[in-house]
Amino acid sequence: MTSRLVVLGATGDVGLGVVEAALARGWAVTAVARRKEALDELAAEFGPMVQTLAGSINGDEAAAALADTLDLGPGTSVVNTISGPWPPQRLLSTSYDELVTYFAGYVGAHLSAARALLPRLADGAVYLAVGGGMADFVPRGLAPVSMAQAAQRNLYRGLQAENRDALIRELMIVSKVNGRGNRHEASDEWLTAEQIGQRIVAVVDDPDAADNRGPIVRMTPEKP
Repeated sequence: MTSRLVVLGATGDVGLGVVEAALARGWAVTAVARRKEALDELAAEFGPMVQTLAGSINGDEAAAALADTLDLGPGTSVVNTISGPWPPQRLLSTSYDELVTYFAGYVGAHLSAARALLPRLADGAVYLAVGGGMADFVPRGLAPVSMAQAAQRNLYRGLQAENRDALIRELMIVSKVNGRGNRHEASDEWLTAEQIGQRIVAVVDDPDAADNRGPIVRMTPEKP
């Protein structure tokens, strides 16, 4: 049973939603992000139930160093909300180096985190990642994002297939996200970061419930 949640990317919109939802369940939280200033703001907002840790999962060495500093003992589960920005542009305007760099910082970072953290989790812990619905469609100018999200989804399918005793999930969000960073322009039809956070902690709390079995769990505005 989870009593502490490690949240990677905790200062992003979805990460903040997860932190808030976990605290509402009485769980302790370890919030991980790269920028100490943003973590200090998070700690000031949420108080002593949140432990903050500056770290990165970009590469095996960085992810292993982060894992060495985390308490991943019994009762600790992990949520990885890391994604990557992409300025819209046509595929034929995208260079090899741009695409490889983007995939390394997105899909590669998810693999590095899983390699470093999964083997250290106790029995019964949940490892959940947040993915995107563009794995199934390609908006104009965002083909690399769709490609990365599709690869991420298959990464977690592969991890679960190779580690059948582990509780591995990806929550695929088929919606734009209404978070603190874009609330001024968000539509009522978008899922809020708070709704997503609540759904994530529900999956972590009971991964074997009928709606939470995976490895891929979909969340849409019609079926939160």
